[in-house]
Amino acid sequence: MSQQPLDRSEFEAALSARKDLGPEMEPALVDSFAEKVVAEIRRQQATTPRPGFPAPTLTPAQMAYMQRRNRPYNPMVLAVVSMVLAVPLTAISLSLGGIFMGLVVWAGIIGINFAAALGNFKFNDPSSR
Repeated sequence: MSQQPLDRSEFEAALSARKDLGPEMEPALVDSFAEKVVAEIRRQQATTPRPGFPAPTLTPAQMAYMQRRNRPYNPMVLAVVSMVLAVPLTAISLSLGGIFMGLVVWAGIIGINFAAALGNFKFNDPSSR
């Protein structure tokens, strides 16, 4: 989520909007502007090294490790759970619904794993932040 730095025009726009919208919209306007200011402060703190602390430099291997650690799920667990559930689900679906239901179950399993893989690619894409 790359955000442009705040500039004077945004301050002026917020003040003019405050005048135009009236007192009933003022709390929402103030909250919105405060969020922008806090985001800008955090962005500046992240890009400016603190005194006494060297700027962190990560190797590509360390960055890949951090990306793996910050995933919302563990791909190995998803694969194991998919295979463990695939056996009984396939047996149940084939016995109750025939080959068509077996294909539906496998389409669901493949779909879930495919969606997780696509989500993982999007999560690792630096341009999506």
